[in-house]
Amino acid sequence: MDKQLKSVFKDYVAIGNIAHCTVKEVNLYKKSNKLVVHLVSQNAVDPSELIDFETYLRRKFNSDVEVNVDNVGAHDCTRTTAQRNTAQRNTT
Repeated sequence: MDKQLKSVFKDYVAIGNIAHCTVKEVNLYKKSNKLVVHLVSQNAVDPSELIDFETYLRRKFNSDVEVNVDNVGAHDCTRTTAQRNTAQRNTT
């Protein structure tokens, strides 16, 4: 797909580094009612920006949401949902 976030989700008002993310992939799983969005960013995306974006997607699509961010060329200060789950399992 590789389009800018603001061109794919035109009604989302993006502020911060998330505005410059590239949308790599969007999948909607109808049976499980889940939307998965894969973003690529050159800069670290603040977790609060991800929360705002996930909230927007939940309201717009009325479904469960998973947003994954790959930070290329930046220190990775964000974690994908899968990485958070793995980290929680490894600490217990």
